[in-house]
Amino acid sequence: MMNRALLWLGLTTLTLITAGLLRADEMSSWLERNHDGLIATYRQFHLHPELSHKEVKTAERLAAELKKTGAEVTTGIGGTGVVAVIKNGDGPTVLLRTDLDAL
Repeated sequence: MMNRALLWLGLTTLTLITAGLLRADEMSSWLERNHDGLIATYRQFHLHPELSHKEVKTAERLAAELKKTGAEVTTGIGGTGVVAVIKNGDGPTVLLRTDLDAL
């Protein structure tokens, strides 16, 4: 499970860098500060999986975490879908899509 957690940490960090919310030179210190919380979130999601179209608690948690970043969050898309707009000025737009279900 730890290899998947490390991959998740890496993808989370890469997403933040790509979106312009984290500079590459800040990556190590950001990971040090957020490592425990990110691993706890990863474990929470994997210890309590939810099936397709029934990801109520997963969607609520994801929306709450996104709101903490200041993102504009819309929930209930297609049932349990979550959309977040993270504004970072002019420039390219980055789209990240993920599945929330346990499958």
